[in-house]
Amino acid sequence: MMQKPVAYFRMMRRKFSLHRDKLTPQETEQLIRDGVGFTGANLWILVFAILLASLGLNMNSVAVIIGAMLISPLMGPIMGLGLGVAIYDFQLMRLSFRNLSLAVLTSLVASTLYFTLTPFKDAGSELLARTSPSFYDILIAFFGGLAGMVAASSRFRQSNIVPGVAIATALMPPLCTVGYSLANGRFGDALGALYLFCINSVFISLATILVARILRFPFQSYPNKAFQRRMHTYVTITILVTIIPSVFLTWLLLEKHLHQQRVGRFLEAELHFRDRHLVSYETRFRETPRRLDIVMIGRPFDSMELTALNSRLEDYDLQDTRLYVRQQYEDTASGRRMTMGLQTSIEVNAMAIANLYRELDSLRRSQPSAPVNRLPDTLLRSLQAMEPGIQRLSLEPQYSVGLVAGNQVAADTAWLVDLQGTRKPPANRLNELKAVAERLLRSQQVRLQFRVQ
Repeated sequence: MMQKPVAYFRMMRRKFSLHRDKLTPQETEQLIRDGVGFTGANLWILVFAILLASLGLNMNSVAVIIGAMLISPLMGPIMGLGLGVAIYDFQLMRLSFRNLSLAVLTSLVASTLYFTLTPFKDAGSELLARTSPSFYDILIAFFGGLAGMVAASSRFRQSNIVPGVAIATALMPPLCTVGYSLANGRFGDALGALYLFCINSVFISLATILVARILRFPFQSYPNKAFQRRMHTYVTITILVTIIPSVFLTWLLLEKHLHQQRVGRFLEAELHFRDRHLVSYETRFRETPRRLDIVMIGRPFDSMELTALNSRLEDYDLQDTRLYVRQQYEDTASGRRMTMGLQTSIEVNAMAIANLYRELDSLRRSQPSAPVNRLPDTLLRSLQAMEPGIQRLSLEPQYSVGLVAGNQVAADTAWLVDLQGTRKPPANRLNELKAVAERLLRSQQVRLQFRVQ
């Protein structure tokens, strides 16, 4: 009985073996060495890719940024550095580190020069996304590096795997973001973007080291045990120094996200008034205590109401947050006029929406081919199949208009199903008929009544 599991395990082991499709170590090393160099055409391609990525970030264009990442040659020296560490090839390590430093310096000069000269200084979402790295970026770089090294060491190296790794790990945009930040004096953002580039470089190199050791690439030199232990220590320290800040930043990011969710629940539940309206709000997460600044118009809050609102923050796990209300047009004639005008506008819009719904229903009823006019017959046949005593059915839509969160007007359709028959069914059967009506009408707002003739 043990033979089948053992045979299955052996089959799966053969399926997942990296040795089936791999190139020789010499072929893989030569492929990586060819991508390490930065002279002539390779260096110009890097400059053009940096300028293209900078344009994409400036325009907030994802397509342009992806194109720049595809033509960027930055992966070469990073993988070369990892391979040099893995096989103790000190010449490859020095060459890769020197060329990577040249590539980073060239990229920073080109991107800083571009963002200094361009008249568009606003930071789009694609730029800002590169200033706050987290632990997830480590995972992306590591798994992307694993895929890249496995592809480089196999006969699939000509497939779309390596371009996909270049896109996923996003080496170019952080360097462009550093250039933008330096050009605009945003040194904190420059540090965050440079840290993201370091994360990508370190963990792509680490993935290259691991795959090279798993595939047992031969050493180029054979240092003594003490030197090997020293190399392992250096690699471990580099990994820890890279990981620790990202863990802290990820914790801050998660805490900020949860704080925003709690603030949203508080605003939705507590700030609904007929004579007051929320205009905007801002959370100041990094202050102590944290602040929630809101802007209201309408009747002003008195001190007791503000105290009560602050006390209810604890119900939403916001005990470390203080509420500050900025009340525009407080106790002025113009403020009262503005509030009354806003309320009148909402009511007029609600009436207009209700009238439009009635006109739409009238148009549907005037067209025999419209689906809504077939609903009563379809519904009657379905209900008669369950309760033969039903003789007639009338279907009437009922429209309701009201205010929801944010003082927005919302219109809803409910259905009145009027049944007539010789004998009224029991309550449980009426519930079953109502469930069928809800399914056919695709609405949970169904009211069913039964009249005995």
